[in-house]
Amino acid sequence: MGQGDEKSLPRAFRVEERRSEIARILETDGSITVDRICERFGVSAVTARGDLNELERRGRLQRVHGGALPLDHTLVVADINDRMGVNVSAKRKIARLAAGMVRDGDSIIVDSGSTTFEFVVQLESKSDITIVTHDLAIANLVNKRLPNATLVLLGGTLRYNHHYFCGALTLELVQKIYVDKAFLATNSFTEEQGFMTENEAAGEIKSTLLGHARQRTMLMDYSKVGLHNFVRFATLGDLDRIIIDRDPEGYMRKAVSRIEHGPQLLIA
Repeated sequence: MGQGDEKSLPRAFRVEERRSEIARILETDGSITVDRICERFGVSAVTARGDLNELERRGRLQRVHGGALPLDHTLVVADINDRMGVNVSAKRKIARLAAGMVRDGDSIIVDSGSTTFEFVVQLESKSDITIVTHDLAIANLVNKRLPNATLVLLGGTLRYNHHYFCGALTLELVQKIYVDKAFLATNSFTEEQGFMTENEAAGEIKSTLLGHARQRTMLMDYSKVGLHNFVRFATLGDLDRIIIDRDPEGYMRKAVSRIEHGPQLLIA
């Protein structure tokens, strides 16, 4: 149906036709954004969000920041929606720069996190890559949107109310692999304490992942700098590269400079 045909229909019918098409696109592509709805149907962002909210009310989809996912995506952590809404622009800049470091044919480990999730979004144009992850949201994303990638999901114990596997079985599976590049996420960083995360299980997985890649890159936005957390999983000396969106006071640059053979610091 062309745009002119749509406008000639009774309004209530046009709305339902549009919502049906939104649901079809979502089922086919695995995600849809407010911006895409606006462009496709020539409606405002308010109308697009209203369509998504109504489809969610009917049980047709799961709303996320800036768009929607199919209901079969709901095994992912509930709070990924909230975290993806924080520092989105910074995360996308970091993700784009990191994606440029992935070559066709690479094998990569991708840690659990909202910035690493955005990083995988940026890999759609890559061919013949192997993605190893313990994160369900990332696994679902690869399955839906990266047909040219091979997915290796590290199973184990699914952490309650979260979207990643951990525990002895996950660690055992990590021990069996070795990849070209690892892309890690962190909850916090200070020069004194290093890179930290929220719990022992997550920290153990992260530190183990670091040991099974030839190149190791940390993806972090500046809001993590100066924060403290529960478990340290890495120091500056454990990394080859750090990608951050900004370093206005030079904190990261100074910290890296004090490490002999320290990591490369890149500002996205």
